[in-house]
Amino acid sequence: MREEGADNAYKAIQVVEKSTNYFIELVNGRTPTITFYFPIIVIDSPLYEAKLKPDNEIELNEVNSITYIGRSIKGNAVFSIIDIVTKETVVTYSNILMKEINCFIADNLEIITEFLNNEYADYSASNVYEDREDD
Repeated sequence: MREEGADNAYKAIQVVEKSTNYFIELVNGRTPTITFYFPIIVIDSPLYEAKLKPDNEIELNEVNSITYIGRSIKGNAVFSIIDIVTKETVVTYSNILMKEINCFIADNLEIITEFLNNEYADYSASNVYEDREDD
């Protein structure tokens, strides 16, 4: 049910962010683990993209999907990336996403296999960031 005056889009984004963070915390500490998260919001209404034109007029275009990128609700340096799709295009979206996942796995099969075989027991996201700071 839609609340009068409520920002339902913002509420949906918060719920998806909190849910994704919850599942990430459930998986943390399990070794070895490779987990992909693709949070999406499916809407049952038209979806519009707004662009500011050079003459400061707003141009609205109906689209099938958009991507929300924002700072995570945890307030750290992690960003949330959430796809928002219309219910009419959710099957197409899912098929495209599965193809992208399959391509990623095929392109990285060797490193994924080594990781899952515990070759990277000392691997952690913090190690990756520490290595980058040394560059």
